Formats: sequence, C-alpha cells, structure tokens
Amino acid sequence: MTPNTATFEAPEAAPKWARWPVATVLNMADLPAGLSRITDAAVCLRKMPETVAGWLDDQDRAGLPEGRFILTANDVAQCVEDLFAKVGHAPSAALAWLCEDLSRQAHCLSALDGETRLRLRVERITNNACSKFHIDSVVSRLICTYRGPGTQIAFDQAFQNDPLTLPTGMPILLKGKRWSQANPVQLLHRSPPIEGTGLTRFITVLEAVAEHDLIPHHDRDYHNLNSL
Repeated sequence: MTPNTATFEAPEAAPKWARWPVATVLNMADLPAGLSRITDAAVCLRKMPETVAGWLDDQDRAGLPEGRFILTANDVAQCVEDLFAKVGHAPSAALAWLCEDLSRQAHCLSALDGETRLRLRVERITNNACSKFHIDSVVSRLICTYRGPGTQIAFDQAFQNDPLTLPTGMPILLKGKRWSQANPVQLLHRSPPIEGTGLTRFITVLEAVAEHDLIPHHDRDYHNLNSL
C-alpha cells in the first residue's frame, strides 16, 4: 500500500474521553479545528498500517534515529528521510509512509499557529523521560508515538492515578500554557514510565517556533546543514 492510498481503521474511543476536554477527529487535517474554547487537545482516531508498525518494531535501538531541527513544513519529509538514511535505512514503502505522515502533521500545525518555522524532535526513549504530568510552556504541540506506548493524558489533578495511554500511532495536538484564549488549560500529559521494562519508544514532537523561541546550541537549522 503506497503512502498516498494508506487508510486507517479507527479504534473505539475510550469512554473516559467523553468526560475530558478532548476532541476526537477521523482525519489528520481536522486536528487544528478540534481545539476550541472547551477542548484542550485533539486526537486523530486511527491505526498505523501494520507494515509500518512491524518495520519500526523490528528495528534495534541503533536503527531508530534521533534529531532536533528548525525547518519548514515543506522540509519535514526530507529531513526524516535523511535521518533514517544516516542510520542505514534505504528508501522503502514504510519509510515513505512515515515521511508523508509527518509532513501532513507539520502542515496542520503550521496552519494552526501561523508560523512558517517549526521545531521537529525525533526521539527514541528507553527511560522515564518527562514522567511527571504537566502542561507544556508552548502555544501548542503535536506528538505522535510510532513505537511503544503512547503519551498518557489525565484531566486535571484528579485523574493522575488513572491516566489514559494513547495507542501507538495516534497523533495528539495539545494546547500549551501560551495558548492565547483565556480559558486555562487543564489537560495534563506525560511520557509513560517505561524504565526497566526493556521497551523502546519512538516518538516525534512538532511545535511552531518564533525567533524568541529558538534555543542556541540545541536547535539546529536544517537549511544550513550540509549533512546530518
């Protein structure tokens, strides 16, 4: 199945979502519209193609790339392809699907925040990174876990002992503390604690960046790199 014709079977939405400020959409392009005065996050109800999930699951840790770059939505697909090439992956149908999927996410976020520059983080995680429930100090952030357990969400403090773990491959668009509307964001999230389990998560994070958001010595400008 080629990336352009990939379809998704929508899993059943957890009943818990009905009581939380979370919008559910069936198409990636509808994620930005899911954020409203009464919703703190939007989730795309979908499943990854089994061929892509299997390809990622088969990789050892060294076969999953990492990187952090400032770029435009139009550059995301090539950047991801370059990152995988660096760790020895030739072009394939699964990699093409992943590149196109992240490109769609990047264009959704760019349209929402009105910024041409984005920060893309590609990470492999084996520990308890960001294991405390929190709200990010950003306008919005789009997270997708392509391997391993997904991001955990909880509504306010009361549900931290009973969080919801998103399925693998399900993107979530989250409001941050800098969201412009007056309503305070109440939905919390964290990385699931996996240290000691032997699991490896592979996640991507996208967020819009203005000039004052750039972090010297951490953010690399993809446009000015001769190679990764």
